[in-house]
Amino acid sequence: MLIPSIARNDDSTERDSLVLLVGQIGPNGRALANALHRAGYAIQWETSIAALTEAAREMPPAAVLAECTPGGDPFGIVRWLRAQREYSHALVFAVGNGTEPLPIGEGIASGADDVINTPSSVEDILDRVSARIARARTLEERAFYDCVTHVRNRLFMRERFPGELSRALRRHGRASIALLEVDGVEALRRDKGRTTADRALELFAFTMRSSLRDADLACRFDDRTFVVLMPGLDAKTSAVSLASVNDRVGERVRELGGVHLRQVPALAEAPRDGTSWERLLETAERRLKAPRASSTTIPLSPGP
Repeated sequence: MLIPSIARNDDSTERDSLVLLVGQIGPNGRALANALHRAGYAIQWETSIAALTEAAREMPPAAVLAECTPGGDPFGIVRWLRAQREYSHALVFAVGNGTEPLPIGEGIASGADDVINTPSSVEDILDRVSARIARARTLEERAFYDCVTHVRNRLFMRERFPGELSRALRRHGRASIALLEVDGVEALRRDKGRTTADRALELFAFTMRSSLRDADLACRFDDRTFVVLMPGLDAKTSAVSLASVNDRVGERVRELGGVHLRQVPALAEAPRDGTSWERLLETAERRLKAPRASSTTIPLSPGP
């Protein structure tokens, strides 16, 4: 089967904009790929199960458009995709090859989010794919983001961080995670109320996130602890990077109502401290709870 050549996306591509194409995707496959690209999606065309497995390991796609041939087992590829953890959050579109219509009910029962029979116009397919991706993004924001701080939540950490860590190690050879514990939240909540404390936490999270690199992933771990995955950085370099978080928080300590970093962030480095997410998190938690030889509170500037 002759597959058109499409350039792969680079590291800067957003995770929610990658679309994988499997097979010819009907008679207008090339035109559809170009239309998706013009609409802002990164396109990757794959031809084998091995390539699909590697593609998902490198970057989880927002959607997969898989050509399904009527007769025999047309939705075998759909069931295979749904059986892979790497594709559990991806939208799957079963696309007919134009010879005869695909049975829509069977396709949905096999795990497809939509069944597209050709001939369908490129514009119609693009609209359907874009609408479903937009809807999925909205649902993901509700499921994976903390409603108080607006950073990703613990569910996202549990579902996505293991894969993100594996990708960071394959691409960069190293990564670090940091646990940042804040103090002053309970006192602010007691003295000023939950609404004021929540606003301070929201401002803290915004300050933290704006001080990190775009490549870093931050999540709220519990009521007063945040976890950050820092791809490509060892522990020493991560500590230097996190110092900017402390500086920015120190500048806004009054605006934050006294909320501040309680102690030096606890760090764990891969592969030195392990290569599994669970092992690194356990190491960082142990170091966070360990008594410090020096003061447990980072000195903060009083702010303007």
